[in-house]
Amino acid sequence: MGAITAAPDANFDAGFFPDGHIVIVNGPALYVAEGDGSNSRKITDFAGIGAWPNVSPDGKRIRFMIAATGLTSSLWEIAADGTGLHQLLKGWHDPPNECCGKWTGDGKYFVFQYQNEGRWDLWALREQSGWFHRTTQEPMRLTNGPLSYVLPCPSRDSEQIFAVGSKRRGELVRYDAKTRQYVSYAGGPSAIDAHVSPDGKWVAYSSYPDHTLWRSRPDGSERLQLTYPPMLVFYPQISPDGKKVAFAGFQRAKKYLSLYIVSIDGGVPEAITRAGALAWSPDENSLAYTQLVPGKGFGERDSLEEYVVDLRTKKASAIPHSVGIIVPLWPEPNTLLATQMSSGKIMSYDFKTQRWSEFTRSEFGLGILSPDRKYLYTDEMPDASGGAQVVRLRVADKKVETVLSLKGIRRVVDEQVAGGFNLPTWVGVTPDGSVLVTRDVGTQEIYALKVKWP
Repeated sequence: MGAITAAPDANFDAGFFPDGHIVIVNGPALYVAEGDGSNSRKITDFAGIGAWPNVSPDGKRIRFMIAATGLTSSLWEIAADGTGLHQLLKGWHDPPNECCGKWTGDGKYFVFQYQNEGRWDLWALREQSGWFHRTTQEPMRLTNGPLSYVLPCPSRDSEQIFAVGSKRRGELVRYDAKTRQYVSYAGGPSAIDAHVSPDGKWVAYSSYPDHTLWRSRPDGSERLQLTYPPMLVFYPQISPDGKKVAFAGFQRAKKYLSLYIVSIDGGVPEAITRAGALAWSPDENSLAYTQLVPGKGFGERDSLEEYVVDLRTKKASAIPHSVGIIVPLWPEPNTLLATQMSSGKIMSYDFKTQRWSEFTRSEFGLGILSPDRKYLYTDEMPDASGGAQVVRLRVADKKVETVLSLKGIRRVVDEQVAGGFNLPTWVGVTPDGSVLVTRDVGTQEIYALKVKWP
């Protein structure tokens, strides 16, 4: 057996055994290998996306996080020989939302982070000796705000825990090409995923970090909250006529994303179907969206596909041959664009012929559609030096051009979803072509927390 290679669309993470061997998470599987990555062997498969593997000081146990369907994350344990896979804190919270654990150097405690109402706090489990080393006690709280604490790392003597403490806040800004400066947009709210109506009269956005849906005028006036906790909002999209907002809403009690539509004037959101990323049809009679393939688990290869729901009949149907294709964009009545997960290329679907074809030969990455539907914008094509930039692709002739270098601006990276995974930073665009981003105006510091263990 040779060195392990990460799949193109899989999460990849690793940790070390005390003797130098490596434990590796590659997508929905766990491997053990030599210190140089050779002689790898799979010890288990699991449903979901794994991350943060950590080995006990005695080298006998491995704990790691699994992000599963429904934006939940949980801690799991397995013996180093691949036996006894089980959820560590089953039933502690339903659904779970734990992540990123590490043992203290003496092996007596296991420190991890848990998120509630948008804030991460640190907790610890006291390890029990005996058969299977099963942990039976309830976790003990180590922090209780006001900052959000993540990525705990116990000191070698186990008397301190180092962690990143942050106060998360952003500012919605627009790049002014004339002054070459970023200026507040829509009053500068702490917001992400801002979407402007085609006529430029409304902007809808998800507040950061709590993910509630708001709308306002571009100058920040007539601000109105459209959803309330405990619902979390993703992918807000204003309809072509500017009268409705479609979005993917998540309530942890339901454990899955659903597609909702709410009036731009407020009211009770109408649930349509289960859904992820979405796009309005030009005639606003339908919505395309990404959803799990029936029978597939979150994190599995080719586990997502595209659907279309007719809003007049509420009938939803899968788009033929769309497995492994995600994040729809609908620039023309008979053309749907979406990203191929394995290659990052944009694919084009013709509703008349019901066939997919390659729209771009180069990797463009996940993008958004401009309000006039003439351009695709993305921040996932770095410049020659690897720096972040915004580029756009003209739908008519596929011409790609650089719009803006993002050098010098610190942008918000949302950590709300799936156990602390850093999602790609977002980019938006106004009807006049101005780029929208969220400037990070929060604080992040490394803290040393002194602990007196019981």
